[in-house]
Amino acid sequence: MDTLSHYLWVVALYWQHPKRWIIGLFGALPDLLSFGPHIVESLFAGTLGRPELHTIPDYVFVMYDLTHSLVVFAVVALVLWFAARDWFWLIWGWALHILIDIPTHSAEFFPTPFLWPISDFMIDGISWGVVWFMIMDVTLLVAVYTWLVMRKQRQNIISSRT
Repeated sequence: MDTLSHYLWVVALYWQHPKRWIIGLFGALPDLLSFGPHIVESLFAGTLGRPELHTIPDYVFVMYDLTHSLVVFAVVALVLWFAARDWFWLIWGWALHILIDIPTHSAEFFPTPFLWPISDFMIDGISWGVVWFMIMDVTLLVAVYTWLVMRKQRQNIISSRT
């Protein structure tokens, strides 16, 4: 799934949480850390668009494995549980990112290595980049956010009457 959609889905899922924006940032962070530096490089080089796999630097694949692994997430979550419990709950957007990516990445372009480094097993999902999927994603996001905003407005009206 695209990075912005990850952010928006995580924020929607944590809509009631006062720090939903931070949790949403953790939902986007795996892609930002993996692809962000390469995208910036591509902007300066004037080579935007979907690159050929052989042109992508090795560090992108290393960062992708690290940031898209539920095993790595579990280790970080355990460390935070013992070291900084306030942060433990904020990083769950990262886990949601991985869970969303597992079925929405195909084997041909960055399948999700969710069991790395224990296993190379990956699922050949539906590419989020196909047009019908992108239309469905945006349509569902608009519907969910419309519902959330309308529900919030209804709650405000009800609370102002009491």
